[in-house]
Amino acid sequence: MQDPKLDVATRFLRFIAGYVALEKATLATMGGKGTEAQLWKQMNVDPDKAWLIESGRELSRNLIQSYQFHNCGSLAAFPSLFRGAKGGAGLDGFHMDLCGTIETRFKELRSILPLVKKGKAQCLAITVADSRKNPTLENFDEIEKDLVVMLGQEAYGRFTASLKRGQEHLASRPGASFDPEKGARRELGVFFNIVRALVKFSGPRVVAPDFVERYIYISGYSGQPYRMRTYFFHLGEERLVRSEVAPNLAKLWQESRLFFYDGEFSPVLTPERIMTMSYDHLEALAKAAGGESLVEFLALRKRAENPPAQDILDQIRNLAGGIPTPHTTNGAVPTVAPAKKVGRPPKVASTDEAAGPKLSRMEVKLGLIRAYAEAGGDESKWRKQKQGVCDKFAKLEQLPPRRFKGRTRIYGGILAHTQGKFRSRFIAACLKERGSEILPELVELYSKIEGKPVTVAQLKG
Repeated sequence: MQDPKLDVATRFLRFIAGYVALEKATLATMGGKGTEAQLWKQMNVDPDKAWLIESGRELSRNLIQSYQFHNCGSLAAFPSLFRGAKGGAGLDGFHMDLCGTIETRFKELRSILPLVKKGKAQCLAITVADSRKNPTLENFDEIEKDLVVMLGQEAYGRFTASLKRGQEHLASRPGASFDPEKGARRELGVFFNIVRALVKFSGPRVVAPDFVERYIYISGYSGQPYRMRTYFFHLGEERLVRSEVAPNLAKLWQESRLFFYDGEFSPVLTPERIMTMSYDHLEALAKAAGGESLVEFLALRKRAENPPAQDILDQIRNLAGGIPTPHTTNGAVPTVAPAKKVGRPPKVASTDEAAGPKLSRMEVKLGLIRAYAEAGGDESKWRKQKQGVCDKFAKLEQLPPRRFKGRTRIYGGILAHTQGKFRSRFIAACLKERGSEILPELVELYSKIEGKPVTVAQLKG
């Protein structure tokens, strides 16, 4: 039986190798007892491009004696040490392998992310312990309020329900003993801090993950069995506005693969994960069997493309060999909307419905401020940009072309109500709607507009 920690470390290196050759990759990890250092050596990682971070004197001494990789004695000091040695280079892969929780190392996470963003591979792994003393569990009511602001009440409910279903799968396994509710809250804590770190002091556009993968296993690293969680992230090329980061990451999180170690890593199937599966292996078996088996499989896959019903999950569970059936937190079976009558013509969405929800007034104001700040207070430059900006937002507001005329004047008035004596009122409304995470961006925008540093206190005053 392979050590799950070694298995996760190996999988992370393969993950990085999907984006850049390991011989050319710039890597960093927590040194520990040298598990990953040994893998690096076996996989021919260049010692000049690899860093081991270890604060323990004895462990650090052993790493220096055993390996030729760079060494750093502090995670907090690593970013500045790395920049001093490598200039503007970035990290292709970083494993933030913590013995505790992410909440207590938020500052270090925030300082590491810019280095990962600069790397070619842009791969990040975070390992945390399922500690009983967890800041998220202790302050969950406050964190939950922030999460609702980030995601919206309905999306937050779907996200938490999805996480709980995954935890309930694990709790139902023989020999497992843990609270699914607390497990889901711990995951929410990791999600919350990742989002905070991504948007903290970023510009108007944020580089966000486009891939997530999750692992849960029991580690005996400290001499006693301890449940650990490792998350893989890949930072994508698309830059999102701040308000899009949390919803995008929550969707990825729900659809991501969750692996549990029981002699080997096996996937946990949740309804969200089933929705994203292609069932290639089952399809091959069904085609080989032919006849009714193929017909039944094709019908089942077609039904699974809609929100998953309990009977569909039961059938997929039987095909896959006894995968536990998910339930809601109160034990009730997820409800499914009744099927439409045969022969009824499908409802055709109107133009407005197809275009999605209308743009809010706050989004218009923030968009105008960003454009005005980009003009740097130069009125002539702002006048040239204004028409294009107004046309863009008028389309987003789903206005017919005949109403585009005059939007420049209207939007000019809207912008005026975010400046001068109206600013403090706008800031208060913005914070109420978007939460405190928007403050760093507002400070940056108003500093550009005024041509001098603006503090948070000045904004609120």
